[in-house]
Amino acid sequence: MAKNELVPIAEAYPIIAGNAEMQEIIEANLGDSEMSAFDLDHIKVPAGGSTVWEVPGLAETKSTKSLEGIIACYQDVRAYWESESTGSAPPDCASNDCKVGIGLPGGACMECLFSKFKSARKGEGQACKAMRRLFLLLPGQALPMVLTLPPTSLKACKQYMLRLTSARVRSYGCITEITLEKVTNANGDNYAKCIFGTDESKLMAPDEIEISKAYSDQIKALVASKTIALDDYSGVAV
Repeated sequence: MAKNELVPIAEAYPIIAGNAEMQEIIEANLGDSEMSAFDLDHIKVPAGGSTVWEVPGLAETKSTKSLEGIIACYQDVRAYWESESTGSAPPDCASNDCKVGIGLPGGACMECLFSKFKSARKGEGQACKAMRRLFLLLPGQALPMVLTLPPTSLKACKQYMLRLTSARVRSYGCITEITLEKVTNANGDNYAKCIFGTDESKLMAPDEIEISKAYSDQIKALVASKTIALDDYSGVAV
């Protein structure tokens, strides 16, 4: 049986069959208007330990126990809010590269007291939250959705990336499945932890990888302009 016989990637992901389609769709729907990563739909890690994803759709939000998509790229970020009651206000300090914070206090992230463990108001965590944005291309879509991972899911994501690296598989060269596991922290709060996986049937062929890389490079151009919003982190227990 051929590697991709179980999952016809080119059929499930038309954009991987040819990048020209993406350009045509963007020109038809957006014209010359500017587009940034901030405009993309977001999938939230659910609060309270729920193990069901809520995925935005054309007509309605759909519920699913599993996300399957191509990780076009990702971005590690940080955000700090001085007040616990900020409503929908932007963070007081944010970093799009986990190196330099913009705002108050600003400066080198690794030297900042708020990036240290046990600096959080509650628990052993960091007052300045480390997060990872995954730009996830779902089946049948031309643009990815943004899935922001909270600190509680970063280790699982890193371990998955290490497994892919060991197997010589690019993150944009396979279909990744993401499910949720209910976990209870030391304070008795329930939260959802992301679980990542793939298998041989979900690996791309060499020609698909080449097209997927070109797509990944296009999405990376949008990443730098994405600003962190409070809602990226709302409802997640640490």
